[in-house]
Amino acid sequence: MTPTARWAIAQRRKRQVITRTVRDRAIHDPRRREPVLAQVSTTKK
Repeated sequence: MTPTARWAIAQRRKRQVITRTVRDRAIHDPRRREPVLAQVSTTKK
């Protein structure tokens, strides 16, 4: 494996970890809870 290929794989893995972290943080963000609950309650009326 060439150093360039190894670097490319490392960058891809790093990007996947960052994306997963950002998504996980967004899903569990307490600031998201209120608007989502408000939208659900307004659509059911």
